[in-house]
Amino acid sequence: MLTVIPYSLPLLRPWTTARGVLHTRQGWLVRVGDAWGDCAPMVEAGTESHAQAWAALTSWDGGTTEELPAAARCAIESVRLPHRFGGAGTVRVNAALGAIDDALAASIADAADAGFQIVKLKLGVRPWAEELTALEALSLPEGMSLRLDVNEAWTMAQASDAVQRLRPLAIDCIEDPLTDPSCDALAALQAQTSIPLAADACLSRLGVDALIAAKAVRRLILKPMVQGGPDRCVAIAARAKAEGIACIVTTVVESACGVWLAARTAAEIDPSAEQTHGLDTSRWLCEDTGQPPPIVRGRIALGGGFVPFDEFLQSPAIRLAKPI
Repeated sequence: MLTVIPYSLPLLRPWTTARGVLHTRQGWLVRVGDAWGDCAPMVEAGTESHAQAWAALTSWDGGTTEELPAAARCAIESVRLPHRFGGAGTVRVNAALGAIDDALAASIADAADAGFQIVKLKLGVRPWAEELTALEALSLPEGMSLRLDVNEAWTMAQASDAVQRLRPLAIDCIEDPLTDPSCDALAALQAQTSIPLAADACLSRLGVDALIAAKAVRRLILKPMVQGGPDRCVAIAARAKAEGIACIVTTVVESACGVWLAARTAAEIDPSAEQTHGLDTSRWLCEDTGQPPPIVRGRIALGGGFVPFDEFLQSPAIRLAKPI
């Protein structure tokens, strides 16, 4: 029997990207027996709407999930995850700092002190020239690098200029750099720089297989909530790895349940912990549905078996939530 439990999670501060501002995260925990999943739609990230997800969850008859929209399918498929991805492992994690602000240098220093080696910044929020100037002025701590998520805010001319101006900085990768991406345009930009480019929002529009075949970028950003579940992420990663393309698992500011599931997915895709994944979004929440995976010195240590989720039923975020 499928149980659907709504939650509403206020953020500590607005989650600001080139696509908009988020103040509260809403979704549903999905339970089948003792197994849990998280359905946290975010249209801006590429999922269905909340209304579409609710309709899918409440009408699912227990059969195939292949035709379900992404976030709803992710929730239902995730309840099967404990039976697949239950081994021990370590996942390296970047610090999620959000958009550039006046406290950027201090935030980067704090992240370095906490043991993070990569910090992720959201670009495309302020004017292009202002953001580039702020980045050029940075003096990064030793061993620290930047992951820049442009959210498709740059023209080709701006992107070409940016990759040249950012050469003196330690840049881990640049995600979704182009306003009007195509496989050819991404490949042309990648040819201009040694900085790895990564595809995220354009995966569904351009097609995973087309991006892999063209080797247009060096990394793919895989979000279980957007791809439709951990199983699909693992399948994509296997195809990408065969062509020398790395995959990074990231969250979409979902609940603790969703972050645990994403961490398990990352460990399955990257068992040697060669990549650094985007799982640090729980720090942005005032309340949560439970305890997210602890991040210690920039790493999540996953023990054998699976995290118990009984505590989720005691969360104020669940008790106070109203159906969407």
